[in-house]
Amino acid sequence: MDVEQALKWAEDASTIELMESAVFNLFQHIDNAASLADKMLASTDENVRTGAYNLACRIMKRNYQQPDSLFKHLFEQASNEMHTQNRVLLHAIINCLTFISAEEGEHAQMADKILEEAGY
Repeated sequence: MDVEQALKWAEDASTIELMESAVFNLFQHIDNAASLADKMLASTDENVRTGAYNLACRIMKRNYQQPDSLFKHLFEQASNEMHTQNRVLLHAIINCLTFISAEEGEHAQMADKILEEAGY
């Protein structure tokens, strides 16, 4: 499966449960999963963006090196979505930022800043 095919699957997922299943059982294992997460972050569909945060966090937990462009996009998107009424999306954002903030360095500081500014 390539990134474009995975993105199509993500866009076709009709429920958050299908999205989560695809992320945890399939998407995290494809080549260039970081690129998929980045493309999913740009979606207008909240379920796809929820999947993007879960995917980004999942591949970070697997110690895959992430491009700075993914962190930049993730931080921009998270900053804009920290007050969403969608609790599933918010949970995915907070989990991802909390994981990043537990690391060291510039990315951890940015994640901390976003969480703090939103009151978390």
